[in-house]
Amino acid sequence: MRSRWPGILGAMFVAQFILWLSLGAGLTATAMPLDAVTAATPTTTTTPQTTTTIATTTTVPGPTTTTTASTTTTTTLPLGLTVLYPSDSGITLERGTVCMIQWSATNLPKGAKIRVELVKGGTETWLLSDGAAKSPLKWLLGAPIKGVAAYPDGNDYRIRISPAIGGVSDESDGDFAISGITSITVHGPVSVMCGGAPAQYTCIAHYSFGPDQDVTSLVKWSSIKVKGVKMGKTGLLATTEDVPGRNCTITASYGKGKAPITDSLSITLTSNSEEDGDD
Repeated sequence: MRSRWPGILGAMFVAQFILWLSLGAGLTATAMPLDAVTAATPTTTTTPQTTTTIATTTTVPGPTTTTTASTTTTTTLPLGLTVLYPSDSGITLERGTVCMIQWSATNLPKGAKIRVELVKGGTETWLLSDGAAKSPLKWLLGAPIKGVAAYPDGNDYRIRISPAIGGVSDESDGDFAISGITSITVHGPVSVMCGGAPAQYTCIAHYSFGPDQDVTSLVKWSSIKVKGVKMGKTGLLATTEDVPGRNCTITASYGKGKAPITDSLSITLTSNSEEDGDD
């Protein structure tokens, strides 16, 4: 008996072929390459993103320590010194008298001392004080300075001041003179009307260096004792009416010691009638 399996297998093959034809009837007969199928597959694009992180600070209640940094700025102001007296030209300082040296100072360190020097001709110096605390400085002219020669008379002196520790300095603006007095001269009327207005007399001192000085208030005034005549301390001569026709001598004495410098002036006392007759 012939087997049925080859016929059955052939029928199955034919059936599958017919099924295949029916399913593919709506498809395009053109074959597609494999890479075209792959390209048609949807893709996912990733866009870069920037992430900003905001830092937050959480304060926990409790004790905290705060450190504060500070900067200290020190401004150093310029030192200032100015000689006030003697400073101008035309000043004569007399030997044996007291001069008050004066100056102004600004921005000096606390407790700073002032060095005071006498300068002659811009080259020779004499130290008057190496530690003056403040202005003025009392200076006795002509007083010996230990260890140095005495300063001579002259008209080219200046005062120089500076901090004792050094630094800035200042000098007198002009030269002044140091000199001993040589003579004095009394000036005033030589004829005085009795009982009239007081007559004023002056006294001028002369020096070997420097200009003359008015010493009217410094001299000692006197007159020959005449009743009705009185000489005042300031050089003012007062008279009464009952002393006409008499002569009187007034004298000015300058300086202390056994031999003061003096000068005198003789005057004539007149009456009102004599004055009227002269007219």
